[in-house]
Amino acid sequence: MSTHLSGLPVGIIRGISDRADGTKNGAEDRERQPRAAANAAAFAVRLSTNLTTERIQRMVTELGSVKDRLLAAAPERKQPRYESLGLAPIFDVKKRTVIVESQPSCTYGECPRGDLNPHAR
Repeated sequence: MSTHLSGLPVGIIRGISDRADGTKNGAEDRERQPRAAANAAAFAVRLSTNLTTERIQRMVTELGSVKDRLLAAAPERKQPRYESLGLAPIFDVKKRTVIVESQPSCTYGECPRGDLNPHAR
């Protein structure tokens, strides 16, 4: 969550078109970027229609408790906690700011209930 200059809270949603294996291909990258932007826009629309005041307040409360746990953790225990949450803090010493990128583990193609079709393997 960020804050706009007006002091209002702002959510930032980015479409990421990078390949999961880290390789780059200029032509393919240019083709994937519009799709990533469209996915981010669709997600933003869906998110804005599904968020109620109560849900937002619950999320803020839950995120606050995560923040409190991270702040209270001993320095040597923070890195594993960040990793388990899919967080990557980036420190900008000159600006005295921290940007936290969230990259939760991908579950694309995995069923949350396990293998529902074991006989087909």
